[in-house]
Amino acid sequence: MSIVILGAGPGGLSAAYQLARAGKKVVVLEKDSEPGGALKSLRFRNFIVDYGHKELYARIPEVFRFWDDLLGDQFLPVCNRVGVLYQREIFERDPKYRGFRRGMPWKLFVRCVSQAAWGRVSRIRKPIQSRQDWNIARKGSGFSEIFNQGYHQKVTGVDWSDAYLPSTSSDPSQNAERRHPLTGTSLIADKLISGIQEAGGQILLGTTALSLSNTDGKITNILAQKHNGALFHLQPETVIAGISLELLSSTLGLQAKPNKVEASFGRKVVLVHVFLRCPPRMPHLRLEVSCPESQIGRITNYGAYDNDMVPIGLGALCIEYFTHGHATIKSRANLQKKTIRELVDLDIIDEANVIGVHISSTSHSDAATSWEDYSRDLTRMQMYDFACSFSNLYPIQRSGIDRSTHAGILAASAILTGDRQLFLQKTKPDFPTPWLS
Repeated sequence: MSIVILGAGPGGLSAAYQLARAGKKVVVLEKDSEPGGALKSLRFRNFIVDYGHKELYARIPEVFRFWDDLLGDQFLPVCNRVGVLYQREIFERDPKYRGFRRGMPWKLFVRCVSQAAWGRVSRIRKPIQSRQDWNIARKGSGFSEIFNQGYHQKVTGVDWSDAYLPSTSSDPSQNAERRHPLTGTSLIADKLISGIQEAGGQILLGTTALSLSNTDGKITNILAQKHNGALFHLQPETVIAGISLELLSSTLGLQAKPNKVEASFGRKVVLVHVFLRCPPRMPHLRLEVSCPESQIGRITNYGAYDNDMVPIGLGALCIEYFTHGHATIKSRANLQKKTIRELVDLDIIDEANVIGVHISSTSHSDAATSWEDYSRDLTRMQMYDFACSFSNLYPIQRSGIDRSTHAGILAASAILTGDRQLFLQKTKPDFPTPWLS
């Protein structure tokens, strides 16, 4: 009997790496032809870039040490300069770049300061019931609209008047050290895969788990299908599931149907990668687009990582659109034209310097989910609780590469030590910082 891992993403590969090196028999099933999941990279000519914006920071010390041990001197520091694009103007998240006004004109800055003062007064009179109330009370309506509201609503698809209040727990990612692999996140996947295979673990690509059968609260059989249609069975000792909760629930036979207001189930991120023959006119690592007139959610500048993803003298950007419901890419050609035109209008690029464009999309990506979804969307938590009811099943998909990696590492540790409660307690998907509990 072996440990079967569903999905060769960051969590699944990290768990397989730990278990295989500990001498366990490990089999990883991955439906795609290429492993890596959220760690995969896009290759174009001499470019090798991440899919969308990826942040690897030290908010979970155990994960950061794991990456540091894995990558060594190929895990490089990152200058995390972040801008906010609002009404065609770029302002700074950090005042160290353009002073206390963060690039805001005096007139706008003074207006926002006066609104912030009024917000502090008004919170005495009005109870705080939503994220909108909370931000206005802290920052005023002006600063909130520019620096937070538009971007947050694009990412989540939830209006601030309906959004949950932020957690009172401090976010350890705010000032955490950030680093990035020399050639992008796929370098992590490459190192993990090499370690798994060297230790005797198997990774079966183009293989899908169709159903999981159970007896007395344990998964006892997996029906899987290879890319050529051939069916086969596995009798696992333990199962680690790095696939989406929707897919996992389906394989377990749970017929859970999210209702229309559960926003996280309809999210998708559309990625437009733009490759350039010179660097863009943008010193930032990323721009968060808070302007409601633009459909763009975020712009990542891969050249700002200062590693080997972008050849010297060239440029590469990723423009992310966060879509909700059943929105689809109706015309890739039109989306490409629209994206290039907006980048030109913002004076970030010249159209003549574009040498390639790649458009893709991903559902349920780490950029479009958060721990809050488990509190807001009850069907999601129902799916998770159902999966945890099986004593030899570890559901490890989480929002963020570091959280998924952490869940995978702790699942492996729980299997090796027999302490499943450690996994359940330290990887709670509905809590902002379970690793600190």
